[in-house]
Amino acid sequence: MAWTATHLFFSFVPSSQIYGTNFGLVALTYFLPATGGSPVLCTPTGVGQNHMQIQCLVPAAPGGVSYIYANVSEQQSTPLWPFQYDAPVITALSPYTVATVGGSVWVTGVNFGTLSTNAVLTLDGVPLSSSLITQINHTTVVFTLPSGTGVNKVLAINVLGQPSTYTAPRFLSYAPPVLTAISGCGPYDLFPQAIGCQVEGGTVSDAGRQASKGEDTQRSGRCGCSLSLSLVSLCVSANHSVR
Repeated sequence: MAWTATHLFFSFVPSSQIYGTNFGLVALTYFLPATGGSPVLCTPTGVGQNHMQIQCLVPAAPGGVSYIYANVSEQQSTPLWPFQYDAPVITALSPYTVATVGGSVWVTGVNFGTLSTNAVLTLDGVPLSSSLITQINHTTVVFTLPSGTGVNKVLAINVLGQPSTYTAPRFLSYAPPVLTAISGCGPYDLFPQAIGCQVEGGTVSDAGRQASKGEDTQRSGRCGCSLSLSLVSLCVSANHSVR
């Protein structure tokens, strides 16, 4: 038996043309995954079948290699013919930027299969645990990105030995650092203000001048730090009294 087949994308089902001899007019054609499990029937389509040709719809599978055989009146064809499914392709990520604590990432593409145990995600070449995959089907993988830092991380997926192609417009990155508060000397006004902010109804000219020099001063027994960052001065909070 000889055969030819179109390339297969999991998102749709093409047909395969199988050629050989002694098919009769009624045969059952199967795809047997190389990873094991039950054979899957290849549904007749198009010309259907004659003594030398079978046309059927290629069934979805976990990926990798399957073996084709025909059963005619309880006689199985020989040999088993290998069929190679297409390799996975990553076309998009959502989001492309994730907080350094990690988070959920949606991967869109084709040929991912349906079993997390058959798929190996890698980040910059380092394998991620399959337990991080929370959802997988032929066109989508959802996984939990572990904590980390850095930009332009290369995400890849290997399905039963077939490495992915990456066509997404951007790589995965962790979010940049953001300053949200300063601790150690009490509360601060983190919004830009001119030197000379108001404290308890009075103008803090001394604190403003000291802030521009980066000096720290004790006020009423409490720490009254001020800080100058470039052109933005952070004045002492209004709950600090100044003598």
